[in-house]
Amino acid sequence: MTANSAEGTAPSRDSSAIFAGQGRTARRAADLVAALLPPAILVATGLLVRARLIDDGFVVLTYGGYLLAEIS
Repeated sequence: MTANSAEGTAPSRDSSAIFAGQGRTARRAADLVAALLPPAILVATGLLVRARLIDDGFVVLTYGGYLLAEIS
């Protein structure tokens, strides 16, 4: 347990630095990132293939590896 430097006593439960709603906001942000990341990766990969910067076979191999990792 850490001591409160201002008073020299242990902090009580009532003097929390976390306010109501902070966890909910962080959870929404994490859910939003988790929901938007796979489509963003798919679109970025599609653009790279269309610009002929990477080969189609590389994409199939990469996504196939992701699927195998999810299954096992």
